[in-house]
Amino acid sequence: MESSRLSNHDEIDELISQISRDSKRSRVQPSGGDSDDEIDSNGASNKKRRVFESEMPWYTREEEARRSGNRDCEESRKILHLFAQDYKVIKQWIQTSRTAPLGFPASEWDNIIQGQPVNLDAVFSSLHHISAPKENIGCVGHTEISLGRSEPAKKVQTSGEWTSTWNTTIKAVKFTFPHREQELREYGEYIEGHFSAKVASAHRRIILYDIAICNEVGGGQNALLTDTHKFLRFFSAIVMPDGIESDHARLGLK
Repeated sequence: MESSRLSNHDEIDELISQISRDSKRSRVQPSGGDSDDEIDSNGASNKKRRVFESEMPWYTREEEARRSGNRDCEESRKILHLFAQDYKVIKQWIQTSRTAPLGFPASEWDNIIQGQPVNLDAVFSSLHHISAPKENIGCVGHTEISLGRSEPAKKVQTSGEWTSTWNTTIKAVKFTFPHREQELREYGEYIEGHFSAKVASAHRRIILYDIAICNEVGGGQNALLTDTHKFLRFFSAIVMPDGIESDHARLGLK
């Protein structure tokens, strides 16, 4: 009986050793060819491989759109593609640059280099801050993760606040996308024109109109801020008194 138990222990030890050896061999494969467990049910390798845009089903349409589209949009797309190779390093270079505009919030540098619209409330909150706004960043090992952004301390509410905030934003966007300077300045004049044409109580709707346009344009990959004919639906919905986003419509008033 004792001899039988010892034999069982020996068999278990041998089995464990065999599994360990097999595991080590599976982690170290020869450089040529795929192992059996690296082939999926369709007979294709499931090793991670580089994916090319030319393999995408929309690529032919995309190529045509790029050839016939606005050159400034294409230039923005190329810069964003470059930034996407390493956002963290790009942001570090910007923050240590001698020529980058001072005091621009870190969260909005993230938006710019990722092709997202700038939050003017966050920029406005940073214009006269006493202490630098903090980023909600956590770490898992050596990896940083975003824990969400804090609500801006202030909100743009007047035409003067919008103009000063927009001029600050122009400097930051121009630093990363030099070709967009004229577009940004012309758009600023366009929004200021709407401010001057409306009574002060209507300026809040102009600010909402601007937010809608900036969300639509993003980083300028497919449209420019000066393509105002593309945003007529926003003007009708937000600024016009009978628009679905106007104060009267939302309050159910006639």
